[in-house]
Amino acid sequence: MEDGRDLLIALGRRLLLALPFALAGWLLFATGGGAERRILGLLCVVIAGIVVAPPLAGLIAEPAGGLFHPRHPARQEPSHDIAEARRRQGRYAEALDAYERVVERFPGDVSGWIAMLDVASVDLRDAARADAIARRALAALPDAASRMQFLQARRRIHTAEGAALAAPSI
Repeated sequence: MEDGRDLLIALGRRLLLALPFALAGWLLFATGGGAERRILGLLCVVIAGIVVAPPLAGLIAEPAGGLFHPRHPARQEPSHDIAEARRRQGRYAEALDAYERVVERFPGDVSGWIAMLDVASVDLRDAARADAIARRALAALPDAASRMQFLQARRRIHTAEGAALAAPSI
């Protein structure tokens, strides 16, 4: 929004310069008189418009131009589609590899780390691998809130895993 502020300041300065031209143009054109006075008045109004036009056009064009040519590119989000597809197909090792690629690119992706932990714990029943993933996740996650979210999910996964092991199979 710094550009908008700069444009408003420029517009204010230019308005101070254009105001005398606009007043003179109005007085010359509106008060009557000969054709020369009217042409001179019209010329003063045109000059006032030319003085004010660049920052005014910038104020109008800035928001509209941002729709088609954004100044800041869209933030990329991690995609778990491939990993989730592999997991649904029962290809758990490939799912873990796909999640690995996601968290390499987006190390702060809590849901990717949680999904990896879930695959290792629930699908592969590999406690050592799950612990290794948990250690790596806690080291990679950028803030305390992310780490807390991961730890809560880890607790839920371990609770669900323990309940599944304790339940008799039919």
